[in-house]
Amino acid sequence: MQGSYLTRSARLAGHFMKRPADLGRYAASATLNPLEAGLPWISWPAIDFLKAFLTRDMSVFEYGSGGSTVFFSRRARDVTAVEHQPEWHSLFARTANPANAVVHLRCVTIERPENAELDRYVEALDRRYDVILVDGLDDVAGAVGVPLRPRCFAHAARHVRSGGVVILDDAWRYDHLVLDQGAALKGRQSFVGPGPGRWGITRTDAYFY
Repeated sequence: MQGSYLTRSARLAGHFMKRPADLGRYAASATLNPLEAGLPWISWPAIDFLKAFLTRDMSVFEYGSGGSTVFFSRRARDVTAVEHQPEWHSLFARTANPANAVVHLRCVTIERPENAELDRYVEALDRRYDVILVDGLDDVAGAVGVPLRPRCFAHAARHVRSGGVVILDDAWRYDHLVLDQGAALKGRQSFVGPGPGRWGITRTDAYFY
């Protein structure tokens, strides 16, 4: 979350004082790349929630691919992801590539993103899923001026199955989104803590539909 390096370090130390069991797995994941770790880069409490929530008859979609794709492929029937980086897409295909996972490449030029590029990325989610992870690309807005991750979240909310869940990473940036969900939203749960591949504390939210 926001704050200086010292502030984030203090939050992290405070978390480990309360939950010392998290220190070992946090340290172990810090030395691995996402594909080796086989973990989504969200908070550890959210990872624990997903381990309990996922079943082998579920379908998963995610914005962004990597360790999360490996994680979902081991616990769900199938996983579909959209990836904007050709190099990362190629690395995943060479080194991971689970049989029940499909990663679609939708290139987005960060320096000069075009609306059509962003639309193709957002609309790669084109059917209903039980679990949708909104992560991945967020640092472009295009001519419409709306950050990409909230656009993906709004699209996900229209494509999640009844009884399903939309997972939003770095949710502390987007507290306004819960106000826009209306009657379809059955609840929200926040998972605060450290996570693989990051320094400090983050918050990952689960929206239940």
